[in-house]
Amino acid sequence: MRVAEAKLAEINRKNSELDVKLQELEARESVLQRERLSLNTEREAHEATFYKQREDLLEWERKLQKDEERLCDLRRTLNHREEKANENDKILEQKNRDLEETEKKIDLSFAKLKEKEDDINNRLSDLTAKEKVEVQQLLDEHRASLDTKTQELELELEDKRKDLDDELRSKVEVLGQREVEILHRRKN
Repeated sequence: MRVAEAKLAEINRKNSELDVKLQELEARESVLQRERLSLNTEREAHEATFYKQREDLLEWERKLQKDEERLCDLRRTLNHREEKANENDKILEQKNRDLEETEKKIDLSFAKLKEKEDDINNRLSDLTAKEKVEVQQLLDEHRASLDTKTQELELELEDKRKDLDDELRSKVEVLGQREVEILHRRKN
């Protein structure tokens, strides 16, 4: 009987020890589960942050590329406008030179006509009265023709000046508008 009680006591003691160890294992497993859940939560938070940062970086790169493309477009447009402005300047300079050349030709024509007129006046002093009348008529006709041509040349020259002024004014306005557009785009 005592042997049986002793064995039962031993079994109970071992059961108690096993219960304690089981409780310790369960407690340790519970701690491990909590730690694993905490690690999973932390990992998910890090992954979410990483994905968000990656998306932000990709979005920033897309925006940067668009800005660079827009800047390249603006540079191309500006270069094209500068080339066009330089071309227009050359055309205007050539027109100015042509206008100056025309004015020189007119001045030269006036000088030659004055020489002829002086020569005719000198010859008139040696002519008879009848010849003087005839020459005076020719001279009057010549002067009338000269006045007409002079007026036509002056009108033509004035028209050319007006056209050149209008063209210059137009070019200046266009360049001013383009400069405002470019400055406006840069601000945006």
